[in-house]
Amino acid sequence: CIACAMCIDACDTVMDKMDYPRGLIRYTTQNSLEHKQAHVLRPRVIIYATLLALLTAGFIVSLALRKPVALDVIHDRNALYRMTDEGEAENVYQLKIMNKDERPRRFHVTVSGSEDIELEPEKVFFDVGSGEVYNGAVRVRREAYDHTGQETIRFTITADDDPNLSASAESRFFAPTR
Repeated sequence: CIACAMCIDACDTVMDKMDYPRGLIRYTTQNSLEHKQAHVLRPRVIIYATLLALLTAGFIVSLALRKPVALDVIHDRNALYRMTDEGEAENVYQLKIMNKDERPRRFHVTVSGSEDIELEPEKVFFDVGSGEVYNGAVRVRREAYDHTGQETIRFTITADDDPNLSASAESRFFAPTR
């Protein structure tokens, strides 16, 4: 390269001024100076090439297995539950929907757990932009005294235009006990 040639010329100039023979400073190996065969495949080169290949394969696999949507559910911190006039227990949850896709999506929210658990309102949709983290609140109701005080429920979001694009997360539903 040009920079190496300039550096060698500068070194030769210094050697001339000091009355030393030219070529004492070189970018070469001792084996090359003695006209011996150079070993390109040394253990260090093989180890570095293997590590680089493993890191590249890991990066490609992680990209291929990446889910374009994620969901986090956080129970509302204000109250564990509230009682409605109909005798139902109601919990409020914050949903964090992460759309990692290149285009905006409309997600439908469903909840599962016991057979009488339901979202309020019944149909909940959130429009999430591309690369956006959307925070939405949902309310979940069920009969207050039919179960133990708490149970595990599962929230699922599904893209309207692609049913295979979905994510789910679990949380706890709290209600009074008798």
